[in-house]
Amino acid sequence: MRLALAALALLLPTLAAARPIDKTFDLRAGKEEFFRAILKAVAVDDPSVAQAELLSSQEVMLTASKPGRALLFLVGDARLDVVRLRVAEGSSKPPAVRATDEQRATVKRACPGFKEEGPDEERAVAVAVSSPTCRAALRELLASDEYSTRRVELNFAPEALVDQLVAIRADLKKRGLDQAMQVSYSGMTLVLKGKATPAQKAELMRALFEEVVGPVLFDDQIEEIVVLVAPPPSAEVPDAGSAPDAGSAVKPAKKAPSKSEKSGK
Repeated sequence: MRLALAALALLLPTLAAARPIDKTFDLRAGKEEFFRAILKAVAVDDPSVAQAELLSSQEVMLTASKPGRALLFLVGDARLDVVRLRVAEGSSKPPAVRATDEQRATVKRACPGFKEEGPDEERAVAVAVSSPTCRAALRELLASDEYSTRRVELNFAPEALVDQLVAIRADLKKRGLDQAMQVSYSGMTLVLKGKATPAQKAELMRALFEEVVGPVLFDDQIEEIVVLVAPPPSAEVPDAGSAPDAGSAVKPAKKAPSKSEKSGK
């Protein structure tokens, strides 16, 4: 889990998000927030804005550092949830990105029957993804703050689904992951196969977010390769009967804060 978390944290920020995110969290700089979830790993794509830590209590601790925007990746057994973090200073409004009239017009031209409704904060979308052109237009529109996977209903034509699979495979090849892992569709479910390290698995999750439009379901059949990290040659190994001294790299495990500690924030 630690390796997967570190790998996600080192990934570069997204240039153009594809799927809409699952939720949006608005945070205040300098504050901490907690929520509970059963996960394998968590990470933020821009640690300068916020950091995330998965505690032993199965709580996620979010620490907001400075105003800005970031993506929080929540990796489960067979799902990838992505949360948009918007950090503001004091009582100011969090930074927001809205869809443009040009983006909506492009989608309406490329996707016949495109419909959306609801308030600007969370708009509902229903559309048939009928072509690669439609899929490309939706990738741009759904990256804005008005949309989340909870209210997006997409029906893929075979041609558009094949286009999406080709895009995922091309992304994996660009990252050097195409030999380690393979992806295919079984109906609307992505089937993941191969052998991969936690770091490679983390990059696969990022590729899925960037290329898949709409909610993603996957059947994870990837065999995880355990990576053993040996101590550096110069490291001194203490005697079996001696305890680590103050300069040792051994640190106690991170404990979840108690309820009284949280309430005293």
